[in-house]
Amino acid sequence: MGRPRQAAQIIKLKGAHKVNPGRYKNLDNEPQPTKPLGKMPGYFNEDEAACWNELVEMTPAGVLFNADRWVVETACRLMAKFRQDWLSGAEFSQLVALMSRMGLSPADRSKIKVEKPKEDNPFDGM
Repeated sequence: MGRPRQAAQIIKLKGAHKVNPGRYKNLDNEPQPTKPLGKMPGYFNEDEAACWNELVEMTPAGVLFNADRWVVETACRLMAKFRQDWLSGAEFSQLVALMSRMGLSPADRSKIKVEKPKEDNPFDGM
């Protein structure tokens, strides 16, 4: 089975489109979410709410949007359940896959390349 498809934002953050531009020629045609992730669902219990806040804080900027709410919600509910020690093997596999797709595994994080902000040079105006 092949790899799961990655979102354009993750591909751009990793810099893969620069290494092999022919493979990613349609990146700019991907629908772009326009709204932020938003507030956590009101029906979350205390453990799920803590997982939501923790996940939003540790996710790389520019990755999660309103279109990702269900993925984030599922990951938070599974993580809260995991912390209570009652995840099945299938649920644990799903949690790991969700974290990977959001760039939260060590291997995925190592592939993300974030451009550093350009420092102001006081001599540029000369």
